[in-house]
Formats: sequence, C-alpha cells, structure tokens
Amino acid sequence: MNRREVLYSIAGGIAASMLGPSVLAVGASTAKKSKLGIDTFSYHIRLRDDRQFGDPLNFLKHCHQIGAGGIQISIGLRDEAYVRKLRSNAEKYEMFIEGSEGLPRSRSDVERFEKVVRTVKDAGAKVIRICFGGRRYEQFDRAEQYKAFAKRSWNSLQLAEPVAARH
Repeated sequence: MNRREVLYSIAGGIAASMLGPSVLAVGASTAKKSKLGIDTFSYHIRLRDDRQFGDPLNFLKHCHQIGAGGIQISIGLRDEAYVRKLRSNAEKYEMFIEGSEGLPRSRSDVERFEKVVRTVKDAGAKVIRICFGGRRYEQFDRAEQYKAFAKRSWNSLQLAEPVAARH
C-alpha cells in the first residue's frame, strides 16, 4: 500500500467503526444500515486527491458500501437525469441525502440559490445544511472582521429565507 491508500484505509476504517461493528465486514452493503450519515468532510484528504470521489453518486455508493445510513454533500446544480439517478440510488440503498450548500451572497445570487434548493429537494433531501464560509472564529484576527462576517451572514439569511419558505 502506498501512503495515499493507507490514509484512505484509515479514514474508511474510522468512518466504518463509527457506524458500528456490523459494517466492518467485507460486503457491508448487506449489513444492517446505520442511521448515521457521513459528510464529505470526513474524507477531505481523499477528496483533495480524487475529485471524482466527491461526485454525489460516487460518494453515495461508497457510503452505502460501508453501511452508512445517508450522506451530507453539496449537490450543486445538476440536470434532471442526474438528479433522478441520485434519488433512485438513495432510495434503492435506503439511504437519506442531506444537501450542504452556500447561501446567496447578493440579490443577483438568489436565482442560483433557488435552483440549487430545487435540485437538492428533487434529489430527495429533506434538509439543506447551510455553509456560511469559513470555520467559525478561527478565520478572524480582529473583532471587526467577525462583525463584518456576521452582517454578511445576516444579509445572506434574509435573501435565502423567502426561497426556503417557498420550498
């Protein structure tokens, strides 16, 4: 095994161990499903090296194979055929999907946000987790930076709320 394969194996083992002993066996897709879902961030090292792994269909299949109950992923804008296949596979695997998307940053971005919300909903997700951009307080050196971030976030939430209410 090379270094990359070892890291992937460790990450997969950690994810599988969190799901419970029933999924550690080979052929875990036949094991009892966990209710625990997996976010793509759990695989950030692998995603850095293998962008195809982050494709929602590929990630769903992988998580199914290790016995996860669902996935949390950015679906983005996809065509209808792709979305149907994603939803169909999730239903076949008896898994849930949660979207993970960014908020609109301006009025001109609301249309894109609405399309993303529709796409995620059509894929079968009942939840969209919103990314505000950044990792909380670690990104700020001064209080003024945080205050500007809080103001931008509030404005984005106000832009997103009518879209969320419609869907």
